[in-house]
Amino acid sequence: MNLSRFAFAFTICVIVFHQTSAQCPTTKGWKKTGLKCIYIHDKEMPFADAQKVCNNLGHSLVMPKTKEEMNDIGAHVRQMKSVVYHGIGAPIWFGMKRDTDSLKVYYTDGTQVKLPYTFWQNNEPTATWRPGMDCVLYYADLMKLTSAPCNENCYPICDQALKPMPDTYAKGTTTTTTTTEKPITTPKPIIPDIIPKPAAASVDALDKLYENVKALRVTNQKINEAVTENKQNIDKAKEEINTKMTEEEKKAKDREQQLNSKYDAGKKDMEDKIKSATDDIKNKVNGLDEKTNSKNAQKDVAAVTKATDVVLHIVIT
Repeated sequence: MNLSRFAFAFTICVIVFHQTSAQCPTTKGWKKTGLKCIYIHDKEMPFADAQKVCNNLGHSLVMPKTKEEMNDIGAHVRQMKSVVYHGIGAPIWFGMKRDTDSLKVYYTDGTQVKLPYTFWQNNEPTATWRPGMDCVLYYADLMKLTSAPCNENCYPICDQALKPMPDTYAKGTTTTTTTTEKPITTPKPIIPDIIPKPAAASVDALDKLYENVKALRVTNQKINEAVTENKQNIDKAKEEINTKMTEEEKKAKDREQQLNSKYDAGKKDMEDKIKSATDDIKNKVNGLDEKTNSKNAQKDVAAVTKATDVVLHIVIT
């Protein structure tokens, strides 16, 4: 008799401890992933409005905190968006914001984002950051996070933990419990305007890293400013040199014109003198034939000789 009771009790235990499963809300838009339920809204909106959409559902923008959650969400988002929405390249808001002073990224519940850098575009949380890009969106096709202005229009994605389903017996019967449970209410998360910073001393090394990043940005900005200033100085020097060269070329051209004018005037004057002297010589020579026997022949020869000397002097000069 005792042995029979033992065997019966053992059989009951085997039947009751059957593995249970979990379920997501039945509302349209929810999708069950391996670790949680996610909901992608079908309208694009700024970050603040995306938070309100999730809060109104009693949830929050998705906040994956492990590598496994990121991969799980990424895989299912790709499946959902490739069918329902505007292609898997459409950007999605995640529940993350950047602190502009430290450049660190925090979840909207105030905890710091410590996902591997490989989930960020260019493998660096600050690689795509620029002033005013303090929110974080996700590209499903790239499976990468990136910084973006908070007023950009993207799709909200909300999350919720899986709810357990009723236990099921191996024979297909479902247990009925009469215990009255207290209703479970999910409080709406409080999204602070300024995300608090964690006080853990373990992030000192990361703080130092971000300080170095900021210092490098300042140095890079100074280098760019110096390069710009040097380029402006070089351009100004080139302009001054070109202006000076133009002025000198004009002066040289004017001088050349003056010399050419002076040369032409002198040449004409010389030609006139030569012609006049030549005509005078011809006249003298013609007159010699008539005056050869005259008393003034000797005097005329001397005059011709003198005229010839004048012509030679003009030519030589």
